[in-house]
Amino acid sequence: MKPRISILCHTLAGNALGRAWVFHELLRDDFEIELVVSARGGDGVWKPLAQSGLSPRRWFIRTWPGFRWRAPQIARELVTGELIIAIKPRLHSYGLGLAARRERPRPLLLDVDDWELGFFSPWSDVAVAPLSWLSAASNLHTRWYFRRTSLADAVTVSTTFLARRLGGTCIPHARPESLPPERAASPHPLVMFAGTPRPHKGLSDLVQAFRAVSLPEARLCIIGAENDRELGLAAESDRRIQIEASVPIEALPERLARAWVVVIPQRDAVVSRAQLPAKLIDAMALGKAIVATDVGDMGRWLSADCGRIVPPGDANRLGAAIEALLVDAEQRARLGANARARFLELASERAVRPRLLAIIEALLSGRRAPSPSADAMERFYAAERPFEGT
Repeated sequence: MKPRISILCHTLAGNALGRAWVFHELLRDDFEIELVVSARGGDGVWKPLAQSGLSPRRWFIRTWPGFRWRAPQIARELVTGELIIAIKPRLHSYGLGLAARRERPRPLLLDVDDWELGFFSPWSDVAVAPLSWLSAASNLHTRWYFRRTSLADAVTVSTTFLARRLGGTCIPHARPESLPPERAASPHPLVMFAGTPRPHKGLSDLVQAFRAVSLPEARLCIIGAENDRELGLAAESDRRIQIEASVPIEALPERLARAWVVVIPQRDAVVSRAQLPAKLIDAMALGKAIVATDVGDMGRWLSADCGRIVPPGDANRLGAAIEALLVDAEQRARLGANARARFLELASERAVRPRLLAIIEALLSGRRAPSPSADAMERFYAAERPFEGT
């Protein structure tokens, strides 16, 4: 019988579920996986995973006193694995994981793929502090748990930014090695972005950059921004721009396969420096030509002619890089092939799984998580990367 692992996630409707899914897919062949999620009975699943067949064990508590009172019981009833993985240092994931470990000693692995503290203001948190502690969803609990990441038996992170601050082993957003059925690229030059339209994603920069692209037949497709009013207005004023709804995670490769160029235009903010956009790995897995801004680890992943990187916030250079690729099929093919090769070496499930299994097998055996070995992935993360902007 396979050992059981409990993966704890603080939300069913947010992209933290996507990170839980990465661990689920990496571990499901070797372990029995139970997913435990804080969600009301009527909460829907995050759109990209809505058709994945996930059937998590749900629980929900509105207040912090209620959590303190009921967490031991919830842990006993729902968190039954021999090892616990908490996605993000949040009350409803890491907090429950710590409670479960107190109820029955077993190793706890904390995964951090965002600098959560960058999403909200410390001043507003202090202003509401006397009362906000009562809410289980308060940002103050997240701040508290971020300062206690060392309580976990091991930590995994997704970027060098997080590794420098929290330690731990880098585990990128792994994807399967297999390619979707071959689908022809769009007959007209197609630039594509896929993701959640948050301010640090730089979508207004992308729209401005694309308007400078001189090819009248070029198109820009933004996937996942169907509810963004500003982008909707941009699409209404420019027939070359189209906005599409989010697509299931299993359908995304076929959509991205139609793109000539995939663009990831992050702005320089603490939250984007800490992130590795999953869509970057998706595009590399498909061997797409990519243009991204030099924020966080993106320049590292696209170095050595695996993509084109430009300074953040520079719409002119972003537009020029996009147009240069749209008119140069040979360059697109070369960058895509290099990106695919790097993906296979460093971010495919085949490459990442042994790195994660080494940590989990050590923890299950009662040993400390091993220090990252001097393998190709560790050399990649440790290497200094000069800026190679276009």
